[in-house]
Amino acid sequence: MPISELLDRLSILNLKIEKSGSKRLSQERDAILQALQEYTAEGHVIDPSWLAGLEDINRRIWTLEASLSHGKDGKIPLDKIGEISLQIREYNRERIALKNRIVASTKTGFLEEKTYHASAENRTPP
Repeated sequence: MPISELLDRLSILNLKIEKSGSKRLSQERDAILQALQEYTAEGHVIDPSWLAGLEDINRRIWTLEASLSHGKDGKIPLDKIGEISLQIREYNRERIALKNRIVASTKTGFLEEKTYHASAENRTPP
């Protein structure tokens, strides 16, 4: 698995562990850390700011997603749900941009490009 994907998964696992403390998740995190260590042993440089950045972005997305769950109960107005959805889309763009910088820097994996997706820059219908 490419470094960018490992770091993204690790950032999400760290958030899940922070909330739950699950042993199973800790084991999965250890496996990802081992894979990252193997990349380092091969000479790849993994900038700690990449993980910190992904954790920050994913935490912001999770916070907004949690607020959307209140919308299911009719507790927040539809226009507010729309604003939250647009902000999630913007954070997802930031996440993709950071993952693409990691791919470019490490030469592992492939650039991610959203097509016909709400977070695509220039979305045109098929």
